[in-house]
Amino acid sequence: MKNIEQIIALKTSAVRHAVLRAEKPIESCHFDSDTLEITVHSGLYDSDNLLEVISLFEAKND
Repeated sequence: MKNIEQIIALKTSAVRHAVLRAEKPIESCHFDSDTLEITVHSGLYDSDNLLEVISLFEAKND
């Protein structure tokens, strides 16, 4: 069963790395705004498997 949950920033790294930055170190998947109180991260799960993430930032990230 698939469901969406709010997640912590650290959980976004594996998905970001595989999808957006596979050629770079996994450390490059962390953004300065990830841990701000106004930043929200959500993940789509299928059972216990995190399939997709979305991060909503108020700050600009280059």
